[in-house]
Amino acid sequence: MDAAGVGLVSATAAVVGAALGAAGAIAAAVTLARSENRESRRQARREAYLAFLDAAEDATQELAHVTRLLALGRSNYPAIHEQVSGVPRALRRHVSVVLIEGPEEAAQAAQRFSTAVRAWQAVLSEHQHMEDTEWAWSADLAATAASEALAEFRGTARAALHGPDRSS
Repeated sequence: MDAAGVGLVSATAAVVGAALGAAGAIAAAVTLARSENRESRRQARREAYLAFLDAAEDATQELAHVTRLLALGRSNYPAIHEQVSGVPRALRRHVSVVLIEGPEEAAQAAQRFSTAVRAWQAVLSEHQHMEDTEWAWSADLAATAASEALAEFRGTARAALHGPDRSS
């Protein structure tokens, strides 16, 4: 092979090598971008779930406190009704953020908790119109449903954060 042939082979090898190097760099950049996107989504979900859990704990504590006051007969009903009526409103925004961040399982679990809180609120609102034993049973049932729904959300959120990301 003469010098021109060697030069052509060398130039071709250089072009092919550069193309392969560029393709490798592009693939690495795409992989890095996907990884950063997954981590960004995971962080956004984590923040949404933590905010929801904080609001859910506040709601649960507030409703449990009101339930105890009503069970003990120490109630200023209009003040308690006002206090209880704000609990679902405080949760609404956090449920909405979980709905946006997903995945669907977490959104459904957050909605189930919110529904359970509204049911508990409704039982508390009916305190004046129910027999004490019926009311106590209903309040206990509502509190248990909310507690179970919150536990379900925690498990779903944990799976969404640490399991495979199915929404990519």
